[in-house]
Amino acid sequence: MTGHLFSRHELAAALDGGRLRALRILHSAIPGGIALFLGVVGFLAARPAQASPYPGLPLRLTLPSLVLGVAGGAAAALLPRRLLARRLAVAGSPEEAVASLQRAALLRLVLLEGGSLFGIVVLLFAALDGSLVTDPFLWLNAFPAFALVAVAVLGWPERERLLDEIETAYRRAR
Repeated sequence: MTGHLFSRHELAAALDGGRLRALRILHSAIPGGIALFLGVVGFLAARPAQASPYPGLPLRLTLPSLVLGVAGGAAAALLPRRLLARRLAVAGSPEEAVASLQRAALLRLVLLEGGSLFGIVVLLFAALDGSLVTDPFLWLNAFPAFALVAVAVLGWPERERLLDEIETAYRRAR
């Protein structure tokens, strides 16, 4: 292992270079887009249904949607930590360490976003053909989106928490 643990002061200084702001923008924009898309689905669900050329499609896509959401959630729980630990092991500067944290945070959100978008597309089909109103089970497709929003809110990038995350990941990498 060639990397070394930088002082908290050095890491905090590296985090100040706009990186904290960038993380906060990502933690707002990605779930914000998902929430906006869910709002569109809600609006369309309140309108009269249209005839669907693929009756039953939303119900058939619900299981794959949930599997993708769970798989994305599992990957989001494991892969960013491993990526961060691996990159911290070879970080040559505090800036590299903070950049590694940024990559890990972005990976976590993107892995959750994939399942969220698939679930929302299923909800969109269900809203258009009216099955979202008649079959509340289809709302399970929104679960990955709610998980993404929860992760973004609970994992909001605060300076001290991010510094703790870097230190914890570094200890794991040893």
